[in-house]
Amino acid sequence: MESLHHHLQFLDSSLDPGSALAGTYEPTLVALSVVVAALAAYAALGLAERISAADRPLAKRSWLVVGAVTMGIGVWAMHFLGMLAYRLPVSVNYDVWVTLVSVAPAVLASGIMLHVISQARISPGTLPSAARSWAPASARCTTSAWRRCG
Repeated sequence: MESLHHHLQFLDSSLDPGSALAGTYEPTLVALSVVVAALAAYAALGLAERISAADRPLAKRSWLVVGAVTMGIGVWAMHFLGMLAYRLPVSVNYDVWVTLVSVAPAVLASGIMLHVISQARISPGTLPSAARSWAPASARCTTSAWRRCG
């Protein structure tokens, strides 16, 4: 329980906000992150069209897997580039295995989202509920990879 409390310290209102670390962004990496996000979105939308157009279940599943991996890696890369762009006055290290595994929530969430948007009919409540499941998984791919050491 102590380790969980350590990760939730940012919720402690008794902490002085003035003691927070001041960070800056590397503009080139931020721009690259935006380009990666745009390319991943473009590719994912094209693959969603292929999922919808596929007439055989195996073809639909295959395009769904390709789309989920494409979009998931794009989301993961965008977040990771954003993390690399953020400069702090302390050393920041990334665990290779945790960083690589952190792509899984983005791929899974992307698969769910592509499945939803490739349906022939989408009810009004489907997109918001799918977005609510996608956003935390997307954020998880970033926060699970970031570990401050200093």
